[in-house]
Order: sequence, then structure tokens, then C-alpha cells
Amino acid sequence: MITWKQKNTGFENGLVIQTSIKKVDDTDLYQKNKPIRYDFKKVNAEYPDYAVAGAISYRLKEKKQKLIHRVVGRIGKEKALELLFKTEEIEKAGGELTSQGDRRKEPGGVFMGLLKKELPEDDVKYIFTVENELESA
Repeated sequence: MITWKQKNTGFENGLVIQTSIKKVDDTDLYQKNKPIRYDFKKVNAEYPDYAVAGAISYRLKEKKQKLIHRVVGRIGKEKALELLFKTEEIEKAGGELTSQGDRRKEPGGVFMGLLKKELPEDDVKYIFTVENELESA
């Protein structure tokens, strides 16, 4: 009997798990249940967009995952990963202080600060439009 395999995505121990939609034979249990795993610690530009965005969210401990997905969708995987690696270097060097200088920025805040400095204004507006609308509502 042939069935359709549903697409499932999720997180498990720092890995993105995704199974694709395709016809499978019920007797082939290995192919039917075989997930594709992406290691967040070894993320690279060959991963799909959603896995790169998930890895960035995971490594920065960022709660606003939809924002990270918009970033990756707008600027691309390579540039997003470049910003991630710069953020991690800043964090290893002691982090960045807030504008008041009373505490350290969260890693997600450092990432967004780099994003605002390095991207054109129209990209920044596109990325933050939804976020600004949610805050003003």
C-alpha cells in the first residue's frame, strides 16, 4: 500500500528534524520514518533556509524566531551566517553593552545591532515592519 508521508519539523537536542513529503511504500519502514537531521553546531549555507534560521535562533537563544526567519529570507543564508559568526566573536570577547552602559546586550540584541549597521535601510525596514506593528498594537 502506498501512502503520503507528511512533512514534520521540530527541534531535538539542538538538531532540526525534518521529514519530506513523498510517496513511500508501507513495507519500507526505514525510508518511511527516516528523518533528516541538521546539526546546529555545524550549520553552513548548504542547509535549507528554515534550518539556518533555526540554528541562528538556537545558538543566540532568541525567542523571536519569526524575526530570524524573516532575516534569513531577506538577506540570505550566507550573510545571516556571517552575522551569526560575528555575533559569536563579540560574545566571546566579552559582549557589547547597552546604550545606557548598565548591562550587557543579549546575543540576539548584538545580532540585530550588527544587522542594522551592515544592511541597507530598505532591508532593515522590511525585516522589522511586522515586529514594529506588533509592538505598536
